[in-house]
Amino acid sequence: MQLKMQEMADASAQVLQLMAYQEMADVSPQVAYIDSVQMMADAFIKTLSPVDRKNNANLNISSEPIQRLTDENLEAIKEEIITHGYNTEELKAAIIRKIKEEVDAGISRKLTKTKMKRQLKQIHASILEESYTRLYRTQDELDHNVPRGSVDEENQGDGSGATLWNQAKDDLEELGLIGMFAAGHTYGLKDTSSFVSLAKDVEALAQTTDKGTGKENVSNVIENAKYLCEYWVPKEYTWTPEEMLDRINTSSLAGESMFGGDMTTPEEWLPGPPTAETEVLYYGYDLDKYMTGSGINPYKR
Repeated sequence: MQLKMQEMADASAQVLQLMAYQEMADVSPQVAYIDSVQMMADAFIKTLSPVDRKNNANLNISSEPIQRLTDENLEAIKEEIITHGYNTEELKAAIIRKIKEEVDAGISRKLTKTKMKRQLKQIHASILEESYTRLYRTQDELDHNVPRGSVDEENQGDGSGATLWNQAKDDLEELGLIGMFAAGHTYGLKDTSSFVSLAKDVEALAQTTDKGTGKENVSNVIENAKYLCEYWVPKEYTWTPEEMLDRINTSSLAGESMFGGDMTTPEEWLPGPPTAETEVLYYGYDLDKYMTGSGINPYKR
């Protein structure tokens, strides 16, 4: 059996070399890598006697528990999410890349196709839960998920969530200013906004109203929208009312009226109706890349 396991290891090494998924034309990285794992399993089975093949459920290759990525690689992926703004499919590709790196380095075992899928699913779900927020938005059209304000290319670059967050994340004063603009958006100042409104809880959103500027009513918007869309967004790129206040209060803008006028202060407005609606703002012009589902709006009347 030791000889057969060595033969399998040799076959596995050859398959990994031949099936380098980055170089495969017209095949996605995920499909290519999973297929290579299946080829390894097939190569292993060919080294077994008929009796061994029948009883191979007792072998380590099929009985060992699903393995995890190393803590170092998990943290590396989480950093990449913040830096590059991975959507769910890009996250899968990053996980597969790290799995392959560990297999090539001999850190992780080669897995069967079934176990590979289970491993990918488990790691993907775990990172989604920790590093992403599941959000909803009602829209008249599927592409109605862009801020009303125009991108300031000189200061905002390409306007992506990744660019905007990474420009500001280490600057408390900049975060405070962005928080003030976010508060203004929830108050109804949306025509020059770089934010898009979403919600964590669709039911709560559908049952409440947003005073906005006194003219906008969220329930009316929901009841007239064609679509209900789902998004999985990196948590770093979203702003809750509580985060707006926290970032304002850690800057020199604490206690200031919004934009220096006679308007209410953020402290008086937040948290208020936006919290009740579970409102979350996305800061950026590329929300579309994070859409994971859409359907007819069940609240439309």
